[in-house]
Amino acid sequence: MNKLIVSVILFILPLSAQANFPWISEEGNGFISVSLVHEKFNDLWEGTNKTSFAPGVYIEQQTLMVAAEYAFIEDYSVDFQTGYTRSTFDSATRGDFKGLYDSNLAVRWRWIDETIEDNLPTVTFRLGVIVAGNYESSSKGNPHSPGDGESGWEGSTIL
Repeated sequence: MNKLIVSVILFILPLSAQANFPWISEEGNGFISVSLVHEKFNDLWEGTNKTSFAPGVYIEQQTLMVAAEYAFIEDYSVDFQTGYTRSTFDSATRGDFKGLYDSNLAVRWRWIDETIEDNLPTVTFRLGVIVAGNYESSSKGNPHSPGDGESGWEGSTIL
């Protein structure tokens, strides 16, 4: 039971740094959030193939993220997230991947506010751009990447 509670908490905490919630600050207000994520594992999946490393060999990654949101007018806000990442895999022979993590900038519009509409949940639309980080990504002998490593856009409906 304790493992389940810890797992749920560890799953929910990073959401605050990713603007994956429907509520928007009041006009003229916002927040800044800082998070540190540490991951360490010795198994990975590449498609349907599971790879297990030798005992004592791990992929380890630390990512420091800074996120901010500011509500510039009623029902609208802008959010931004960036960070720094460092990932190692058997660093004595293969080296580190490190650099600026994938960043994003987005605008959110609150369509329905549950504090006004009694029987409806808050619904927010989000549209943003993603800028790839400058870290090295997967290569032969390094079967992982600290992030997606791609630029693009994203859209979502958040409840």
